[in-house]
Amino acid sequence: MENVHMSDVEKLLTDEEFIKWVKNPTVENDLFWREWLKGNPNKVEDCKIARNLIQQINYNNAPEDDERFNRVLKNILLEKTPESQKRQTRKNKIASMGLDGWIKFAAVILFLLTFAFIIRFNFQNPEAKPLEVYITKQNPFGQKSTIILSDSTVVNLNSGSRIIYQEKFTGKYRDVELVGEAYFEVSENKQRPFRVKSGDLITTALGTAFNVRAFDTESKISVSLDTGRVIINGVHHQLEGSLILNPGEKVVYNPSIQEVTKLEFDRELELSWKDGILVFRQTNLKDFIHTIERWYGVTVDLSGNPEVDCRFNGTFENEILKVVLESLEYSREVEFILENKYVKLKIKD
Repeated sequence: MENVHMSDVEKLLTDEEFIKWVKNPTVENDLFWREWLKGNPNKVEDCKIARNLIQQINYNNAPEDDERFNRVLKNILLEKTPESQKRQTRKNKIASMGLDGWIKFAAVILFLLTFAFIIRFNFQNPEAKPLEVYITKQNPFGQKSTIILSDSTVVNLNSGSRIIYQEKFTGKYRDVELVGEAYFEVSENKQRPFRVKSGDLITTALGTAFNVRAFDTESKISVSLDTGRVIINGVHHQLEGSLILNPGEKVVYNPSIQEVTKLEFDRELELSWKDGILVFRQTNLKDFIHTIERWYGVTVDLSGNPEVDCRFNGTFENEILKVVLESLEYSREVEFILENKYVKLKIKD
């Protein structure tokens, strides 16, 4: 392949990881390629062209047998060379390229031969599949946000959470992927249901409001229905059939033991976070620390006797961290030192 010059578009077309991102985007590869584009702004246009080509061409049509693939392409190239001297030169190049070189070279030739047709087809055919653009929104600890999707669905995204969605929904479903916590107010569209993938669960709704909690640092996933109805399924058939929730009901799923629990929930405790209200109800020490770290974007250093069974209660509406810690200090055997984004928390014996 040393003698074959490849443009930036051609390089992307033969990059297996790039192809995987276009054909089957995940949280990890989407984050990688979007960061790559930020660092290479001059490649954005090449990336758009390559993505469009990949989405229009069916890779499964290529021969699976490598030897047959090489032989077919070799015969094509030899037939295209009119002069015997050029034919021999091409043979020598073919022999020296090797299997990996053949695969890349073949991909380049196939794409170049179909490039003009595909571009012309896209411009002349209004039914052509549009370019799918995915957007990732991620909140660091200490920051919440409200996102309005292209279908007018409103998403309240909690701190320490990430969501991936299409810029414009084009498929059978309006699919989003969530890591963390979000409250969804879904715009109704019976022809195109709204689906949230969170860990092993898929929550489907037409027009409703519900909360999904699926932090990768927590052992359980929960879905709490505020209004309307939702259907919950397992990604890999973890659930036996579908679960239907009515308002005031929630599902808690434990992936490690594949246990599903359906119960009623405390609306203030479950949903107040989206309104800036922090609620503790008999919250243990571990959960309390995780909550204030995520809510305020701080790091907590715990000392003292961790075996003490501390339970915290309180409701704080848009309060600063110092007020929360002072309230706990008055009511429990707890001492604290707050220095910028660092909290020293001591449990008394």
